[in-house]
Amino acid sequence: MDLLKQEAEHGALKVLYLSKYVLNMMALLCAPVRDEAVQKLENITDPVWLLRGIFQVLGRMKMDMVNYTIQSLQPHLQEHSIQYERAKFQELLNKQPSLLNHTTKWLTQAAADLTMSPPTCPDTSDSSSVAGPSPNEAANNPEPLSPTMVLCQGFLNLLLWDLENEEFPETLLMDRTRLQELKSQLHQLTIMASVLLVASSFSGSVLFGSPQFVDKLKRIT
Repeated sequence: MDLLKQEAEHGALKVLYLSKYVLNMMALLCAPVRDEAVQKLENITDPVWLLRGIFQVLGRMKMDMVNYTIQSLQPHLQEHSIQYERAKFQELLNKQPSLLNHTTKWLTQAAADLTMSPPTCPDTSDSSSVAGPSPNEAANNPEPLSPTMVLCQGFLNLLLWDLENEEFPETLLMDRTRLQELKSQLHQLTIMASVLLVASSFSGSVLFGSPQFVDKLKRIT
C-alpha cells in the first residue's frame, strides 16, 4: 500500500495495470452471478468509469457475501433464536411485570367470548324427539379451549376493534397498520355484500341471471 501511495503521489501509478490485477482477483472471488459484470469491466478503458464500475461491483459482491453468511448461519440462528428470544422476553417481564397487561386482557376477552354459551331458542320440535344436553349440563362440561382457538377469536375481535384504543395489545403494535388495513377491507366487503343482498332481493334472477353482470361482478370482487 505504501508503494502504491508513493507511485500515486509521483504520478507513476499504472491504473490500467492495477485495475487488471483487481479484476482478476474479483473474477476469482465473485459469485457466478457476477461473472458477466466483471467481464464487462474488462472492456472499459476510461480509468474514471472503470474505477466507478469496480466499486459498484465490489458493493454487490459485499452484499453477496453477507447473504451467503446469513444463509450459512441460518440453521444455527434458528436453533438458538427461540431460546434467546424467550429468555430476553422473560427478562423484560421480570423487570416490568405490567408490560403485557393489554395483551393479557385481549386474550382473556377472547377466551371469555368462546366460553359464553350461545342463546338458546325455544324448542318447537315434537316432544318425543331426543332432547340434547341442557344449558346447565353444557356449562358444567365446557369444551377445553386450545391456544389456537383463543388466538383466532382474538384476531377476529381485532377486526372489530377500535384501533385508536389505547388498550391495543402490546405484542401486536408492529402490526397495527396492517390490521387497520384488514379492518377497512372487512368494512368494504360487508358493504358490498349488503348491497348485493339488497339488489338480489329487488331484482331477483333478472340481474344475477345476466352473464355480463356476473362476469363484471367477479372482476370487481
